[in-house]
Amino acid sequence: ESRNVKIYQGSSSQKGESLVIEWIRAFRLPVCLFAAGLTLVSFRMSGMRPLWSAVVATMLIGCATMLQNDWRDRSHDARKGKTLAMRHPQLFFGLVVSMWCISTVLAIIAVAESWRIGFMLFGAILVGLVHPETRAIPMVPIALVAVVSASPALMAILAGAESKELWLIFVSAALVVFGREIIKDLDDLRIDGGYKWTIPLVAGEWKAKLVAVAAVAVGSVIALFVTAVALPGVVTALVGALFSCAITSVGSQSTALTLEWRWQSRRSGYGARGLRQVAKSPHLLLE
Repeated sequence: ESRNVKIYQGSSSQKGESLVIEWIRAFRLPVCLFAAGLTLVSFRMSGMRPLWSAVVATMLIGCATMLQNDWRDRSHDARKGKTLAMRHPQLFFGLVVSMWCISTVLAIIAVAESWRIGFMLFGAILVGLVHPETRAIPMVPIALVAVVSASPALMAILAGAESKELWLIFVSAALVVFGREIIKDLDDLRIDGGYKWTIPLVAGEWKAKLVAVAAVAVGSVIALFVTAVALPGVVTALVGALFSCAITSVGSQSTALTLEWRWQSRRSGYGARGLRQVAKSPHLLLE
């Protein structure tokens, strides 16, 4: 029994990251800053003064949603070596609760300045809480992520502004996020079967890649139509989508070979009880 405990407690992240880096990555800061940036773009393009409580709330709701997903999927994520929530369950759960509490307070403050914006923020909180439970419903999880992630672009419209460009930005962002989510699901194709509904599982790898690239391409073109300032982002998004799709198959094959090699190399060292522990928790092979 002590041997099994040692195996589990001694695990680190799949890429050998330090604990601090693991915690930082859990917040998915680029995604959350993207949402906050969309909020600022919404106010700036409409000529309105930014509602900073809404800007910060949007970012923190995004962080809380990411942490919520990691907490809810902690056992499933362990199969790909993502074990932070399992190794520090009390601290991780406390962080999830704290982030939701702070986000709620900021949403209440936003309500005092604009009840429509506050209503949207509370809607985002609700979606963030229920999203993990929709994982087996066709199209619902990815649609929720795309729409809610792009919704900050409409913040100024809710505050009373009139702008067709902001609606185009919303559609552009939703399509790009939609494509990004498919690419993420491609990375998890080998472990998602039977646990969640994803487009790669239903349509197959190559069709899913085509849909992902098409979504990012159309979204990028729409953004470029709104403003030429988006050109660097358009090029980056398209190159990133093509590159991510191209390496997905190679990555999956490499991971399978790595699992097989580590299983064979560790069999003699684990012993009978250790092997049973690995059988119950396959993520140990990724450590």
